[in-house]
Amino acid sequence: MGLYKTIGLKYRAEKIASRFLMIRQQHFDGMMQLVEERFSLPILHRTLGGDADLALKGYQLWISTLFNIEHPYVVDSERQEFIGHLTLAVSGAERERVQWYFNNFYECRKDVDQQIVRLATPVSDYIVGSLSDYSDDIEEQDGDPPPVFDHARNVTCSPMFALVGAEAMIASLLPFFEYKTKMVLAEGNVAVLRELQEEMEAYEKTI
Repeated sequence: MGLYKTIGLKYRAEKIASRFLMIRQQHFDGMMQLVEERFSLPILHRTLGGDADLALKGYQLWISTLFNIEHPYVVDSERQEFIGHLTLAVSGAERERVQWYFNNFYECRKDVDQQIVRLATPVSDYIVGSLSDYSDDIEEQDGDPPPVFDHARNVTCSPMFALVGAEAMIASLLPFFEYKTKMVLAEGNVAVLRELQEEMEAYEKTI
């Protein structure tokens, strides 16, 4: 009986992890395209990977932990085993690095805004580079760096301003990533899915 239970929990965890991957890829593609459409910054990476993927994985596992407290999707007696299977299925060979990001979110568990910042920063850095990267480039160059065009405001701005704007844009889109992740976990719970959909639609109207 224990073997069948373990197989069932592992299968469920792998199924959720597969859908988590689809969400990470879709949202990364969307964030990258929106940043590219707005700012004339060079795009460093066009496919999901590196610390962007690790941070998003860590955040999905963090959401999974919190969501199971609010809306239990695994019975108490199976929770720890399921969490282990889900963590392994999501993290893959990068378990320690994903755990580092999970711990990073746990540290600011009472500050949702700070969690979003800690997620947006590695994603933005992976897509367009960090402020420190540009500062190092400026020191190596003579004169000021070429300006960046902000298509949304139809003005030019400094690369530093554009990087801050890109990170802020990514941060504003991450709640959609959270809602979609929760919807995977709430599958089969019509009332919770409806609630999440309504919350997501309400958030969309604010940005």
